[in-house]
Amino acid sequence: MKHRRLAVVPALLLLTAAGCAPTATTTGQPRPRPAEFIVIDADAHGAVIADVRRAAFLGADRNGAVVWRAPQDTTAPDVTGCARRCPDALLSGNSGARNDDAAAGPAPALIRGGHREPVRGAALAGRTVLTADGADDYIVTGGTPGRWSLDTVRPGAPPTHVPVPGPHASWTATADRRHGLAVAYGTDPSAAVAVWFTRTRDGWRPDPATTPVTGTAACLAPGGDRAIVLGDRPAVRAPGGPARPVTGLDLASDCAFAASGGIVGAYGQDAGGETVRVEVFGPTGAVVRHIESRHATRVTGDPLSNRVAYTAGGRTVEVDTVTGDIVRTTEKAFGARYDGSGNLVTVDANGVPRWLPAT
Repeated sequence: MKHRRLAVVPALLLLTAAGCAPTATTTGQPRPRPAEFIVIDADAHGAVIADVRRAAFLGADRNGAVVWRAPQDTTAPDVTGCARRCPDALLSGNSGARNDDAAAGPAPALIRGGHREPVRGAALAGRTVLTADGADDYIVTGGTPGRWSLDTVRPGAPPTHVPVPGPHASWTATADRRHGLAVAYGTDPSAAVAVWFTRTRDGWRPDPATTPVTGTAACLAPGGDRAIVLGDRPAVRAPGGPARPVTGLDLASDCAFAASGGIVGAYGQDAGGETVRVEVFGPTGAVVRHIESRHATRVTGDPLSNRVAYTAGGRTVEVDTVTGDIVRTTEKAFGARYDGSGNLVTVDANGVPRWLPAT
């Protein structure tokens, strides 16, 4: 049976490709309905959500009220995550232009208090702001062909530049925003590098020693000292250190860490439609639970406990990373993400988020 693996399935890819009605597979069976909502980011104050069916992004406060909306199309910047506090958000880059080095994407912007404002800086058109704590406090892709860099911009200080192999980059950060990781790459993801960042009172500071990796994105452990790179065989790696394989999967498409252990998803397609394999691993890296599904799936981890969760088919299941036991199953939860404060943020069939405390 022919099987196509999906190296990385970010929220934006699902947003552009999965928002259609179910169709029949080549076996004649109807496809499971794709993901309808994806919680891109969340904290104790609000959430940023992708509405797949309507091709839109929205920011909601803790009460579930929508504070802002933004379109998802080829001319608008994508919502990449929360700014300093959710539902304030950063809009930057565009998934439609991401594979074209010459394409000048839309100008980046911040949404704060429900209002849009520009990110300040020279010649930002066509560049991707990875994270922003303010209009003049951010990390951005920079450079010219053959001399690409990641540039850290801070108020009252000259920018710092870290050489990288290409103009594309992804970003992930710990829930407390004290640590971050960028994966930068060009046309060949096998020649990517990971750049580790620490947040100080003066802003983000990069480690000048980059780590060679294969992949285009990553998930970061709560302490900021370990990561799993997506697009490669699952392995926990530290800055400059060797990779320690985890799970029995041959590719990481999605991942998340808990306070101890974590969860990895491998997504693909075959004649029957979508294929999903998810494995939960414990503190030693040993697999404690294995899941297979035909539904579009996303995973998340709680940095404050031994809980991870996966969402598939309108159901979110939480698993203990030490025992492998199912801790809680939440029905009519079409998207989920831990908020960094011990709560699980789920989205119902109408796109309304709710914060569920740990049981």
